[in-house]
Amino acid sequence: MEPKLNKITAIILAGGKSSRMGKDKGFVKVFGKPMIVHTINNIKRVTPKIMVIANEEKYKSLGVNVYSDV
Repeated sequence: MEPKLNKITAIILAGGKSSRMGKDKGFVKVFGKPMIVHTINNIKRVTPKIMVIANEEKYKSLGVNVYSDV
């Protein structure tokens, strides 16, 4: 039987203006790595299909598909 996990796509909503925090939360470091990297690494345990919804160009350096949030 083929694992059903191969059919799952994870979507990370990383957009936003960060108006309350004042900086992009996804790139705040936790244990030396940006939070978004921890999130992507954990999701990769479940599925290799990951997309990030964000308006910042820097998310494109993470090796996942990035789509802008209209």
